[in-house]
Amino acid sequence: MHKPIDECFVNGERFFKWASKASHRSGDHRRDDCSVNLFIDPNGHILYWRKKGYEEEISWDHLFIESIVDVRVGKFAETTYISSQPDLYSQLMTVVTNRDFVHPQYFTFMHKSSAETLKKWADFLFDLSQRRRKEYHGVEFYLLKHLAPLRYPPIPNDIPLASLVRALMPHESSATISQLTKVLLNSPFFNKKEMISKEKLTDDLLMDMFVYVNQRPELSDVFLKLADTKGDNSEPCISRKKFGSFLNSKQRDPRLNEVLHPPPNPKQIDHLMRKYSKSSDSLCFSGFLRFLLSDYCPDLDAKSMFCDKESLHSSLSHYYISCSHNTYLIGAQIVQAKHISTIKHDVTASDVEIYRQTLLSGCRCIELDCWDGADGEPIITHGPMEVTFINSVSFKDVVEAIDECAFKTSPLPVLLSIENHCTVPQQRKMAHYFKTIFGEKLLDEPLREYPLDESVPLPSPWDLRHKILIKAKKPTVKKHFDENMTIGSVGSKGSVASLFQQSLGLHSPAQRRRRKLEFLPSDSGISVISDSSKPDSMGGGSDTDSLSGETDGEGIKSLVEDGDGEDRKRFQLLLERSNKETSPLSLNGGSPLAVAANKNSPLHKTAMAPLDRKISLEITSEQFKKQLKPVQEVETVASELAALVNYLQSKPSAKFDIFDESDKRYFVMHSFSEDAIHKYVMKGRESAAQFTRHTVRQLARVYPSGMRYASTNFNPVVCWMVGCQMTAMNYQTNGLQMQLHETMFEYNGRTGYVLKPRCLLDLSQKFDPRATSLHNVMPETLQISILSGQMLSSLNPNKCLSTYVLVDLYDLIRDTTRNKFRTRTVKRNGWNPVYFDKTLDMPFRFDKIIKPECAFLHIRLMDADNDTELAQRLLPIDKLKRGYRHIILRTAANKPAGPACIFVYINIHFFIFDTQRDLHAAFMDPLKASAKMEQIAVDLTDPFSADNARCEETESEDEFNVSEMVGSGGVAQPTKNHPKLPKSPVKRIEDKFRRWMGFRK
Repeated sequence: MHKPIDECFVNGERFFKWASKASHRSGDHRRDDCSVNLFIDPNGHILYWRKKGYEEEISWDHLFIESIVDVRVGKFAETTYISSQPDLYSQLMTVVTNRDFVHPQYFTFMHKSSAETLKKWADFLFDLSQRRRKEYHGVEFYLLKHLAPLRYPPIPNDIPLASLVRALMPHESSATISQLTKVLLNSPFFNKKEMISKEKLTDDLLMDMFVYVNQRPELSDVFLKLADTKGDNSEPCISRKKFGSFLNSKQRDPRLNEVLHPPPNPKQIDHLMRKYSKSSDSLCFSGFLRFLLSDYCPDLDAKSMFCDKESLHSSLSHYYISCSHNTYLIGAQIVQAKHISTIKHDVTASDVEIYRQTLLSGCRCIELDCWDGADGEPIITHGPMEVTFINSVSFKDVVEAIDECAFKTSPLPVLLSIENHCTVPQQRKMAHYFKTIFGEKLLDEPLREYPLDESVPLPSPWDLRHKILIKAKKPTVKKHFDENMTIGSVGSKGSVASLFQQSLGLHSPAQRRRRKLEFLPSDSGISVISDSSKPDSMGGGSDTDSLSGETDGEGIKSLVEDGDGEDRKRFQLLLERSNKETSPLSLNGGSPLAVAANKNSPLHKTAMAPLDRKISLEITSEQFKKQLKPVQEVETVASELAALVNYLQSKPSAKFDIFDESDKRYFVMHSFSEDAIHKYVMKGRESAAQFTRHTVRQLARVYPSGMRYASTNFNPVVCWMVGCQMTAMNYQTNGLQMQLHETMFEYNGRTGYVLKPRCLLDLSQKFDPRATSLHNVMPETLQISILSGQMLSSLNPNKCLSTYVLVDLYDLIRDTTRNKFRTRTVKRNGWNPVYFDKTLDMPFRFDKIIKPECAFLHIRLMDADNDTELAQRLLPIDKLKRGYRHIILRTAANKPAGPACIFVYINIHFFIFDTQRDLHAAFMDPLKASAKMEQIAVDLTDPFSADNARCEETESEDEFNVSEMVGSGGVAQPTKNHPKLPKSPVKRIEDKFRRWMGFRK
């Protein structure tokens, strides 16, 4: 089923491998810089290399093709440790892998003799890895991948039995391993030899060996119900006819149209029988198991997840768009988050590489927080740096990284969300870099077919292929103030303290009361900017896409008036003490925030005491001069930058009126905090319906709350259910929310654009996310049995596992189900734990899934010892495949963890009320229903002349034979030739009616 790997890659090529960064740090790079032979295995599972050491010993290493996210050549290759030799850049190839977005690894190879050979390897590796990412495979694929490092590297020539068993069953109990070793040693595969030649260990032999040792009691019952037993001691087998019936009745999705998706024909059935059985007429248990492990039975159908080009021609507002929040960060939002959050990150910093990682994953909307840098060069950071203590990266470097990776994995448009804090000269520098680096990729003018006029819809993703769009504000009014205005004289219109307040996400009075953070009084010349367009600055995003919002000038007195009695006392004390400070307001005497932030200041102790945190902010006025600018520059957008904004003109969300439909400018968009969206959803049916109508025509972006200091994520399903196109996620944080986001954008070939369900695009209907039914949406019923787990040992390298499984559902509010369905716990068995007992357990049933499209089933494998999640899998309901399936598990970062899997039986069909089942059956098979009605009419007209032969065939369960006494014991024995006792016509008609109407006696 897979395209074979070209022989030139299987036979290998000579390269020079540069040492890793870690080797250079430890000083081992001279030993690790070496010539290697580079290979790809015949199945395309691993890239491995062989090197010859100083003492003629041969060593090797490898990486999995599926883990490759990028292959870079030339100046984009990893050149950190050979920067002194730029003439070598054209000979370099860097293979990039990752375990999540913030932990990339680099493997750099050099080919001196041929640039053509280097490019050939780079292109092939990247294309192969991208195919692997978009495919869905059975257990057989992942088992062969898991064992590839044991089979293909050049040493040793023979494989020990112990190594094979350890690869299959890592960390199982010694008794289990000994038992498996004994079984294999006495099997025909090893013939009591403890070694096996690599040449003999073919794919088929390896799978036969796996089936031989894999006892599947939960599957044996299924097989025996289908198999024919001949009465002798021969092995039971499934006939071709019954196997075809199994494929059509158990494995085929009843939701599919038989014309567009015909059932397997006899030719296809014969092909499967020949592939998995020695005979084309029957299928034994080992062949049946291999069929269920193969790519013929994947958990999802790759064809249904491929990019559908026909679905990419609607307006941009009709799509969910993969979106990142504060893309430059690889940790928490502020360094101090480690003191106030249980979620820990390895490092909190800005980084250029994560822009590449997010774009390569299919993300189509990324964020750039732009600030003034030294020497007139803009930078990207989470500022002000004096508060967040986060490093900066070059704006130009980020733009070059975007240009390199923007369309490597998806041709659809990339949206740049600009949060602009730069002065006009550096904004001009930004515009210059956009134009010169992006070139024709930059959409600097609207398309001729889609002018920026009222009631003109947005262009489609297909129209904008290979284009980069800028999202920012276009200013309408410029405010002019004295350029010589000092920070201290800004008064109520600008404030150093306001920057500190914004950096902590404290904008509204309710937020300030909640955080208990006080500042100096307004008459001291320092006040709080209350920017209605920035409800959550730490959430990064709202509408700070322009330089600044307007200020209300209310000052700190509003804090006292809004506070409780304790607040007033504390602020009064602050007022008295601030008056006693030596020049706390002048620039010469130090910044007021520096005074308040100084640990040794009594003002700091009073103002910061309620926080009860260990935050050290040593800030000087000179540092703030670099980022706090006169109002004239802060509120002015450079015309060169404003000219680049067209279809993504951002407006303040505070001015957004959900019931005002007078604005017909579809190119205007708004950004909302997650709290605002929850308010629209929960406020009432009218507000939710109206917001959904708004998102049919205009774009909406949702960003995390400012209180998410540790870069946690919100649940994107709540936003999707009211049509929000962009849910900005912190890609650096793994978890359920990010898993939902990534699973959603597996649709449409991971291109980053997914067409919204039709119910969210119908302006004639009022969509209610709390409804129990939706107009023109067919709900579905899902029944799932968690039968067993397979090869779970590889998920935890430290112990023998005790596990159970949880099953959840994410859809609309009414049918979302969490922590309701749980299997039994299986102790100390990571090889093949059986969770389902048919005598005691019932399938998990979701009676009515209201909106199957963009609803998700979540299967979670839990460690019973500490109730932590070992692995998980999210599956889209509308893409589920019916029947017996092995669900390949994934890691917390949503990477495949195969061959570890959960074996399930899925039965899914359209929801039917009990009173309408007969009517539904008639619609599903009208010919059969018509034949039944005709037969009923015939039998009612002349019941005594009914066809006895047909009745006898269809009522075989009610027939009996007259017994014949044989032998002295008088035991009744059935005989085939004895005449049958006929039923009365009335009884026969009565039984027919019962059967036709779905009743049983």
